[in-house]
Amino acid sequence: MKRVSFLFLTLISLCAALCAQNNPIPLVYQPLVPASAAPGTSGFTLTVNGTGFATGAVLNWNGSARATTVLSSSSLQAAINSTDVAHIGTANVAVVNPLPGGGISNVVYFPVRQPAAAVAFAPEPGVSPLAGAAVVGDFNGDGILDLVVGQNFNNATGSLSFYRGLGNGTFAAPVTSASTLPVFSLMSGDFNNDGKLDVVIGTFDPNKFTAEAVPFLNTGTGHFVQKDPVGGGDDGWLSGVADVNGDGNLDILFEGEAQGQGAVEVYLGNGNGTFTYKSQANEDNYDAAPIGIGDFNGDGKLDMAVTDFDQIDIFLGNGDGTFQPFVPYSCYPCGGSITAADLGGDGNLDLIVGELTVLLGNGDGTFTPGFAYSPSGSGFNAVGDFNGDGKLDVVTSGPSVSVYLGNGDGTFQNPTTSGSFTTGTTMAVFGDFNRDGRLDVVNWGSPSDQIGLQTTLGLTPGSLDFGSIKISSTSKGQEVTLTNVSSKSLPISSIALTGADTADFIEHNTCGAGLHARATCTITVAFKPTVKGTLTASVSITYSGLDSPQTVTLSGYGF
Repeated sequence: MKRVSFLFLTLISLCAALCAQNNPIPLVYQPLVPASAAPGTSGFTLTVNGTGFATGAVLNWNGSARATTVLSSSSLQAAINSTDVAHIGTANVAVVNPLPGGGISNVVYFPVRQPAAAVAFAPEPGVSPLAGAAVVGDFNGDGILDLVVGQNFNNATGSLSFYRGLGNGTFAAPVTSASTLPVFSLMSGDFNNDGKLDVVIGTFDPNKFTAEAVPFLNTGTGHFVQKDPVGGGDDGWLSGVADVNGDGNLDILFEGEAQGQGAVEVYLGNGNGTFTYKSQANEDNYDAAPIGIGDFNGDGKLDMAVTDFDQIDIFLGNGDGTFQPFVPYSCYPCGGSITAADLGGDGNLDLIVGELTVLLGNGDGTFTPGFAYSPSGSGFNAVGDFNGDGKLDVVTSGPSVSVYLGNGDGTFQNPTTSGSFTTGTTMAVFGDFNRDGRLDVVNWGSPSDQIGLQTTLGLTPGSLDFGSIKISSTSKGQEVTLTNVSSKSLPISSIALTGADTADFIEHNTCGAGLHARATCTITVAFKPTVKGTLTASVSITYSGLDSPQTVTLSGYGF
């Protein structure tokens, strides 16, 4: 009888421990299956892959629940209605785990649009946010994407400016919150579990001479309240946000350096906007950039991939906020951000590194060294179905904004650049800011942030510099290529020289009255200075499409 009682009590205690265990915050991977749809499509079953899906998890489509079947902790399906995809637009897809713990996953975009053979961006001229780090999300819960921009004032103090999205590609005047520390980088997440999207900044405290991450909690009115910092070291970078110990609270990953030793520090979230130091995953060096997060070996525990100069370090997670010693993979050129996604559709997470190197995942936590598509290597990337063909693409920012269209098998086409959208780019974050079903980008850095809306007319390059030319001599012609990336004909109203010194430039083109679908034409410009000094003008292209007119800046020096 005593044995039976003891066994009964043991089972009760075990059940109590298991029953009290929190559900994790789930993580959704790209691609969704399907990854996009044409407007007017019939209802369909959407398959979502990821990790941490609990029993009772529900898929949210633009914030509304859909009938969901959880297949496993790493896969679920949801019924999408024909009314959900009746019109062009972009749906925000997330997975919500039930209490205890639980919470909402990261958002993955589902474009509803006609596919295009190419992608082009044009700067939105009506948007002039402050120069600084940027993050995108629905911060006020109205279903429209907003923008938060961080400022650095002389490496001493800073601010956060909330730009409410108006849903047409423009933003309301900013609401600003002060920061006692400069803002160098930004990430978002709900750190106090109140349903509002908060932010965390990467910073350096000039008083303590340490690098830190500082959470700012969202009041819901556009203001953010600064909380206690985490992190420390000689240098550092906010690297990731995820629920690495599966308790239903978001944690912070902070990559830093102290006395020459690189490491990723793990700070576990307490669910109230505060964090507790948990562990340190040592690496050889320190390379400041966002890291890749996902379950690389299929054990239900989050792992991380970290750039470490000329290698990628893979840290397999133990599920409690600690990580095993890293396994290095040679990677050159290799630098910048890492994104984890299933590029080949084989169920294994691959790594997209910088601009642009691919490492293909084997599903067991190991990777096959991949192909480098860009000689520069270093840069920041955004991954999504940018042209609406159901395959993942990559948009990178480095010297220019480059678009790599995916083939759906882990390989990519040669890049195209958006020539009128290249200045001072540092990082690409993205979303559909005018709700036309086409994913747009934000690039932050000097001299200022730019909103790049997908447009029907691709233009490259965005500027021509003719250098020094003798007065009355004519330079060699330089060419600008226009591409109609839409599936319909594009009328062109005019192509004309504008600006102060139009008499010093010569322009002719092959464009005529318009371009057929996916056709190109050429504008040729020459410089013939009439006076000494720096001379400037622009070529203005007016057409029937988004962000018309677009311009090409011209400059040269007469001597």
